[in-house]
Amino acid sequence: MNLQRKVTFDFRNRRKAVLALFSIMSVVLIWGAIDLQINEPVDLKKRADSRSLRIKGVPTDRGIIFDKNKDPLAVSVPHYALEVDPRKLINNEEHQNRIATIIDWDPEKLHKIISTKKNRKGIPLTRKLTKEQKKTLSEIGIDGVYFSEYSKRHYPTSNVTAHLIGFTDRDDRGQEGIEKLYNATLQGVAGERRVLQDASRQVVKSLQIIKPVEPGKDLYLTIHAGVQYAAYRALEKAVIKNQASSGSVVVMNPNNGNILALTNYPSFNPNISSEKQAHLYRNRAVTDKFEPGSTLKPFTIAMALEGGRYAPETTVDTSPGAIAIGKSKVQDFRDYGILSLTGILRHSSNVGSTKLAFDHSPEAMWNILWAVGLGEKTGLKLNGEARGDLTSHVKWHPFEHATHSFGYGMTVTTVQLARAYSVIANGGWLVSLDVVRGAPSFPRVRAIKESTAKSVLDMLVVAVNEGTGKNARVQGFNVAGKTGTARKLLDGEYTSKAHMALFAGIMPADAPQLVSVVVIDEPRGEHYTGGQVAAPVFSEIMNEATRLLNIEPGTSVGQPVIENFATIRPPLGSAF
Repeated sequence: MNLQRKVTFDFRNRRKAVLALFSIMSVVLIWGAIDLQINEPVDLKKRADSRSLRIKGVPTDRGIIFDKNKDPLAVSVPHYALEVDPRKLINNEEHQNRIATIIDWDPEKLHKIISTKKNRKGIPLTRKLTKEQKKTLSEIGIDGVYFSEYSKRHYPTSNVTAHLIGFTDRDDRGQEGIEKLYNATLQGVAGERRVLQDASRQVVKSLQIIKPVEPGKDLYLTIHAGVQYAAYRALEKAVIKNQASSGSVVVMNPNNGNILALTNYPSFNPNISSEKQAHLYRNRAVTDKFEPGSTLKPFTIAMALEGGRYAPETTVDTSPGAIAIGKSKVQDFRDYGILSLTGILRHSSNVGSTKLAFDHSPEAMWNILWAVGLGEKTGLKLNGEARGDLTSHVKWHPFEHATHSFGYGMTVTTVQLARAYSVIANGGWLVSLDVVRGAPSFPRVRAIKESTAKSVLDMLVVAVNEGTGKNARVQGFNVAGKTGTARKLLDGEYTSKAHMALFAGIMPADAPQLVSVVVIDEPRGEHYTGGQVAAPVFSEIMNEATRLLNIEPGTSVGQPVIENFATIRPPLGSAF
């Protein structure tokens, strides 16, 4: 009996103890809940928000680059990137296989990435996800798959405008050409917004704009896409046909300095990453310097006319076809005898040019070259533009005095030579070159007399029709121009094995609207002269350009149109 009472007593005590323990635990839990509600609601909200609220960047749209007719030369196209969380995919081979199939990957490649980086949160897989691939993956709803959108630059004219337009990097920042030069204008300013994210880091809701987006501004060039294409194709064909190392072409309006085409070959496709090789980036039309050879002779003629003692019909005795200058000699292809100034250009006489130079001071020779813009930049402001080399006349020896008269002992760029010929084309005015519409420029200045420009222009028509420039002729038009075949320096000496083939032309000669310079570097084929290699390129380009621009024979442009010029031009020789 005592034993039974004792057992009953122990059982009751244990029951009371368990009930007491549960009561205490309930009180603690209830009190904890009350305490959380009363004392820590703000802290809990903050902790919850810290896991779901994020500040997201809002990308801005990069401005479009257009040609003068509003045809796009550079546009931004939306692209998608794919990222995965290996921790959520490591144990699901089926999902890995589906992802690999959709993005056209070898499943083993994805398995290897997932297994070797299984402790990582986010692994980028591709930035080339198509819209259709993204849609398919989204519809499947695989946990651990994330998307992001970005813009990638696309260049519709690819190789044709690559050196001029340039390209951007993966973050849409300009790296070369117009893209780099006008990056701040095109790029705009990105914004910021506060968003609510779910556990998969996908944006559930946009809550607040913190910093508004400033879209990039569009850019309008003076380039005519059709003329640019014609210039590139003609140049490409000539470089390949003549086995040349490279070439450049510039086409411009001589009346307002607008560049209509500026191209080089070889080129590259900025849409293809593998073709973006540094050695192909050089914009030769503005960076490469060369001796212009006989294309400079029209300015020697202009010097003689400006002096007042010579007229187009004035004669010069070039016999016996050579002239000794100290231990050196200047000579012609043959003895041309007595030549008028027109004849000097027609036959491209080095002796005739030398005699004209010696009948004037070195300063007079230097002044005419400087007046037409040689030895200074053109106003284009393109990256890497060279000034060319025009040394002070006080340092010239007699032989240098002579060589400057027929384009040796100095260097120019393709754009400089085009600008110089525009002086002859527009009645004697030096203009600033523009490739961007509305870009700040300096006002035109008088370089030579109008009568001088007209006389030289007429002589250049003869040089095309009866001289070395016959291959530059364009059916139905009067063409003015001059060929050049300059030997290149090799180990400090001029060689007969490497040449620059040149042609600088103006058309229509009776009412100039276009100036173009063609430069072919080191043609190694059957032909190598400017008349044989460069002049046909000019003809091909102009045939197409006149059609595209609706230029008809005899069309008059009236007075030169000078647009968008500043009121003050930096003095000649200053940096700009």
